[in-house]
Amino acid sequence: MAPVKFDDLKKTAHDVLDGDYIKTSGFEIKSKHKTSWNGAVVDTVINADQFGGAQSAKLSWKLPKHFGSTGISVDKFEIDKAGKMKLEASKSDQLPAGLKIEAKSDCADVDKIVAGFTFTGVKDTQVKFETKATNPQAFTFEATHQQGPAMLGLKCGMANLQAPDVGARFTQGPLFVSLLAQEKFSQFTAHTFYKLNDQLKVAGTYQHGGKNTGNFSAGIAYDLGSGINVKLKAMQDTSINSSVKYELSKGLTLVGACAYNPNNRLFGYGLQVSIE
Repeated sequence: MAPVKFDDLKKTAHDVLDGDYIKTSGFEIKSKHKTSWNGAVVDTVINADQFGGAQSAKLSWKLPKHFGSTGISVDKFEIDKAGKMKLEASKSDQLPAGLKIEAKSDCADVDKIVAGFTFTGVKDTQVKFETKATNPQAFTFEATHQQGPAMLGLKCGMANLQAPDVGARFTQGPLFVSLLAQEKFSQFTAHTFYKLNDQLKVAGTYQHGGKNTGNFSAGIAYDLGSGINVKLKAMQDTSINSSVKYELSKGLTLVGACAYNPNNRLFGYGLQVSIE
């Protein structure tokens, strides 16, 4: 198993607990199209409230071969409803094996330009570094390493250089467990996941310390077959989230989600349509 980013150490369990619950208010239409122009991909996301009024919209392009022999890839060029932009570019060709140089910008403020690299040239290890171009001390460094069934990681910046965030995850057969220690070892977050069979998965998380201490959630994901997946999650405030994901046909997916909190009797629902 290849090493992942530090923030993805919890991903296996996190996907059960948070994936597909994204729209419990309003509606979202996502469209993704791969063009014949040098492998360019166009993504469109439109959000609307329950009354049909547009709340936000984003249009983004991925141009992997746009600059030809330079080896520079535009991983994302995004424009939202307000005209704000994001640009992410990278280069890995003509560089030492396993090295990828990356840059990010909002195309407006020079002080927000971020540059860095990802290095995977050492077996079972991934190293990432990024910093603001005009403020090198505002950097983030992280490294993860796979050792047998365990993956270890750390992440730090100038503010926590002497007490970095550390984490580990362990995978053995159907069992997955992860633990993150953050905020200078004052916040601990545990995730667990178990695959009972090909159809049923369960997961849970608990946080000790930090501003959300005591928060927990437990969830299940069940594959009904025929392209239908159901998820259910309960949280410490007794609220319940559920979602149904249905692949209507190849490239067309519907996700319906709802949430209910019995404490304040608030109910939310949403629908996402994804076209690829």
